[in-house]
Amino acid sequence: MSLDYEKTTDTLIVDTQGVQPSAPVDENTPGRVSLSNSLPYIIGGLGVIMIVGGVMYYWQSGRRSAGGKSRRRSRAHSEEQDGGEEKYCPQCGERSKAGDRFCRTCGARLRHQEE
Repeated sequence: MSLDYEKTTDTLIVDTQGVQPSAPVDENTPGRVSLSNSLPYIIGGLGVIMIVGGVMYYWQSGRRSAGGKSRRRSRAHSEEQDGGEEKYCPQCGERSKAGDRFCRTCGARLRHQEE
């Protein structure tokens, strides 16, 4: 059995049909994810993260500035006790601290001028 078919024109016999949903699509359609339902949670989560980050940054910067001020005070205080005179190691040139008899870097004996 063999079948042959020839069409004389290129026009379609049946017009195209549009695709129609079986039911109207709205926010209650099963499987549909609405951004408006989860958007408040997303924005709230980002807000909490930003607040926690800001508090941590503020706390850390407060620790650094307080630590830096106390260090400066202690250095100024130690210089006042020495009479403002700075002493250095004659061997390596490292600065010594008040009450040192030996260099903390190379171990050389420090020269003391007694007044």
